[in-house]
Amino acid sequence: MNKMKSKRRMEQILCYVILILLALMVLVPVLWMISTAFKTEAQTYSPKPQWIPDPISLESFRKFFTTYNFGRMTLNSLVTCIFAMIICITCACLAGYGVTRFVPD
Repeated sequence: MNKMKSKRRMEQILCYVILILLALMVLVPVLWMISTAFKTEAQTYSPKPQWIPDPISLESFRKFFTTYNFGRMTLNSLVTCIFAMIICITCACLAGYGVTRFVPD
């Protein structure tokens, strides 16, 4: 009985270790992107990586919103998503109707 509990406990620990590693694989790049967003251009291209920028700069945000037509890009993405959603819903409704009316012999 004690051997079974020990084996089960080891399986749980292994499962949690794998889950933590997977979570880190997802979160570290996201945190790096957030950190890089607040860096100056020189800090971004520096060969020495830096997690916390010093000083924190909003220059990249200003440059993004003034250089690129952000509103137009957002509208294009929204229109594309709406049309894709309409096509998916239409196909799903037609397929659902066909499945409900299909009577196997």
